[in-house]
Amino acid sequence: MGFWSARGVDWLPCNVCAHGSRDNRCGVCGPVLIDKFQVEAELRGLMNQVFVTACSHIGGHKYAGNLIIYSPGSDGSITGHWYGYVTLDDVPELPDQHIGKGEIIE
Repeated sequence: MGFWSARGVDWLPCNVCAHGSRDNRCGVCGPVLIDKFQVEAELRGLMNQVFVTACSHIGGHKYAGNLIIYSPGSDGSITGHWYGYVTLDDVPELPDQHIGKGEIIE
């Protein structure tokens, strides 16, 4: 699996919307998704390969929980895949399918 390489750091960034001042949905969903994602990444030995962090807004609070996983495309460019309506039950699939196998989850 390829990783985002920037200045010698190998990791895949994952931004989770935790913006709560405009609409509380992401403010409620985001922090618990981050915690769950970090637990799942640790269980799979991915903590040095995945950087999960909160971001302020990625659009569409009505789609909370929202997150973007960035990864290298087939041509080497960096691409981001946006996931909406992510629940705690969905999180284990993200490190397994998207990060582990490079498969976009529909």
